[in-house]
Amino acid sequence: MKEKQLTVYFLCEAELLGGYGEFLCGKAPSPQGLPPVYNTWNGYVKAGHKIHIFTQYYHYDGYSDWEYNDWQLHNVPSPFKYLRNKRLTKLGKLLYRFSRLVGLYRVWRRALAIARETPPDVVYTYSPWSGLPAMHISRKYNAAHVVRRFGTFLYDVLIGKHHISDGWIIEILTYKLYYDLFIMTNDGTFGDKVSLHYGCPASKLVFWTNGVDKTMYDPDCDREQFRKELGLPEDCPIVLSVARLAGMKRVDRVIEVMKHVTKSRSDAHLVIAGDGVDEGKLRQLTHEYGLDHVVHFVGAVAHSEIKNYFNASDVYVQFFDRSNRSNPLFEAMCCALPIVTFEGPSTGDLIFHGRTALCVQSDKIFHEKSVSCVEGEELEKAAQHVVSLLNDEELRLTLGSNARQHLIDNFQTWEERIRMEMNTVYDLVQARKE
Repeated sequence: MKEKQLTVYFLCEAELLGGYGEFLCGKAPSPQGLPPVYNTWNGYVKAGHKIHIFTQYYHYDGYSDWEYNDWQLHNVPSPFKYLRNKRLTKLGKLLYRFSRLVGLYRVWRRALAIARETPPDVVYTYSPWSGLPAMHISRKYNAAHVVRRFGTFLYDVLIGKHHISDGWIIEILTYKLYYDLFIMTNDGTFGDKVSLHYGCPASKLVFWTNGVDKTMYDPDCDREQFRKELGLPEDCPIVLSVARLAGMKRVDRVIEVMKHVTKSRSDAHLVIAGDGVDEGKLRQLTHEYGLDHVVHFVGAVAHSEIKNYFNASDVYVQFFDRSNRSNPLFEAMCCALPIVTFEGPSTGDLIFHGRTALCVQSDKIFHEKSVSCVEGEELEKAAQHVVSLLNDEELRLTLGSNARQHLIDNFQTWEERIRMEMNTVYDLVQARKE
């Protein structure tokens, strides 16, 4: 039986929107931001469904409506937007939270206004803050309510490493709301355990890993041309980092590792793809280490271009806090790019030291109150792994090939992952109509 066209409302935080705002309104040639967000929206549209995205996007003032094919983006103004990504006083933090609540109220009112003309079949929310508005809209229009989370920080609370902060209370309460489906991403932060502990019914919880674009791999990419476009020496080895420049992504560790790498391989260059609030600090750290000539910040990279970075580089490095199970790591594996990272439970099913990657192994990494306890010794070991890979082409090829084959055999494509989700959501919609 052919599926009927669904109308899906996405209530989306501005941080998740990323560069999609510019893309949707024609100010950027291609989308940038979280692949799970873009691929979800694109998957629903490709399947013939209509989507409406409601957000408070900080780069635009006033109420705006944009259209891109069957993507409808509805933006509401954000008060106190200048507070975003600032180091705030207590008063500033209160104002920022107030601004989020005002923006959320406006998103809710805007969605209700659109629903009077085009009622939703599905209301889909990413943020704990959007839980109550999404629940209200879904119940008012008998729509399926889908909650999506990309992981959680609450496992540290669950095992007693941290106390509950006021910022986490909202997330805890969301698990207790009414919804039809709770999609928790398996990003290594033990979101399944957290969800069940805080009240998510097991019958409504799915624990899925993100998909991968398996077409990214290009063994014949023009490595010399890529280096030329970045202004690098044509034959220089490239160490690659792809991450948001913020918080737990810990790109400072990558720069620390590069400081040690250059002692043995002064010809190596580090390319950092990503942007974020810590960029200034990271540039300062690079300058303090005297690495300005070998560390290159290229900013956020569009989905259509990021594959060039993976295919043209020699080693991929990643040293996140909490979990290194991430889309960039999957993409590095897909492109047969050898990896240096931390060994830990979050990547136990895909990272195998000496077979699919070279790992830093230390009890301190995942058994203290924070992975931040990692010291110079571990980072020096990571640098030794990077140098070993740069010096041994056969080892690079072997680890890269093994990693790619493991990913191909064990991971879904984005199309398969989104189709699995849409089938589940469609069944929920049908059940509500019966």
